Amino acid sequence: MKILIQAGHGGRKTGATGAPKEQKWTTEIVPKIANKLRDNEFYVKEVGADPSASELSGDWDLFLAVHYDADIYNDRGGFIDTPDPATDFATKESTRIAAEMRKTYFSTTGIPERMNRSNKNTKFYYMWSKVSKKTPCVIIEAGVGFRTPEDHQTLWFEQDKIVEGITKGIIIALKGEPMPDALQKCLKQHDKLVTEAADHRGLIASLDASVESLKTNLDKKDKQVSAQKGLVTQAEKASYACGVELSEAKLRVAELEKAKPVEAIKDPMRYVVSLVIGAIITWAYTQYPFLGQIGPDQQALAVFLIGLVIKGLDKYQYEAGSKVKLPF
Repeated sequence: MKILIQAGHGGRKTGATGAPKEQKWTTEIVPKIANKLRDNEFYVKEVGADPSASELSGDWDLFLAVHYDADIYNDRGGFIDTPDPATDFATKESTRIAAEMRKTYFSTTGIPERMNRSNKNTKFYYMWSKVSKKTPCVIIEAGVGFRTPEDHQTLWFEQDKIVEGITKGIIIALKGEPMPDALQKCLKQHDKLVTEAADHRGLIASLDASVESLKTNLDKKDKQVSAQKGLVTQAEKASYACGVELSEAKLRVAELEKAKPVEAIKDPMRYVVSLVIGAIITWAYTQYPFLGQIGPDQQALAVFLIGLVIKGLDKYQYEAGSKVKLPF
């Protein structure tokens, strides 16, 4: 529900600036009234003495003008009034709301009601024509501001009573009996806990998402580690195979190194031996012509003997060659 509250004379520097310090008082008390109503789930707009058309636009569930009186009656007291029915198109609702406010305000504050002070300034208040026709209107003259001590004490130093008296009547009129303060606090605490619970659920959901992300990353890392282990195993196998091949190669090199001197010297010696034998045979045939006339048996025996000589020389040259240290 929507309520429009005016701080009487608020913001004016000249003209109708109100009773002594009235403007200061209304601009202090109206925000407190507004906040109390907001605590009870009303939408409240606060305006000064000369609000713009845009601030007043639309229909409201209540327009309330807050004032206090100057000490012109030589007595304390206040009153709550509504527009003259001739100017109020919502007069029935205005009257109903004002009646509820009278029941609570004067009993709560202890300020006496003086309805006989209703006058043309309140019945034909200038704001009645500025709000929409469907908006109920009420004006409160909360007391005599500088009637000391009496109303002055309550209006200035016991403002919680003023706020309670005004807002309680409005709440009853527009919503029924207000909730006790303790219950309101409980509901506010409940709403706060619900909000915190929602925040916590959001945080838990975020943490769950983070955990899932970490699990996914760990799975990827595990797969990478497994792949690396497979590569390491293959590398180890390859390394072992290379080691075996290297060992075999070393053995082969050793054998080659061992055989190298022998092979290096064997062929040259065969050439030398062959030349020597050939020279001997040639010399023998030259010196002893009869050798060319020997029979096949004698020739076979000669070849056999020459073979034995060559075999012996070959064995000697092998043994001798294995001991030779070549420079390459």
